[in-house]
Amino acid sequence: MEIVTHLNPVFIPDFHLLVLDIPDTFQTVSLTDLPTDWQNDTHYETLQTYFSNWLAQPDVLTVSVPSAVVSRSGN
Repeated sequence: MEIVTHLNPVFIPDFHLLVLDIPDTFQTVSLTDLPTDWQNDTHYETLQTYFSNWLAQPDVLTVSVPSAVVSRSGN
């Protein structure tokens, strides 16, 4: 949804709703874990590799991350 926010409505594809039952154990990334200006494009590569260890060997099913579009919200 973060990407769709910035798309021209003409290019938005059809979406399907998927409901998941997420376990209570998940990793949370808080704003204090990220660079101060993490929403700035200069941190793109840093943020892309932030979870490289987790992706290589995930120990939890899901990760909650701050929303780049809606402050005080998460994805």
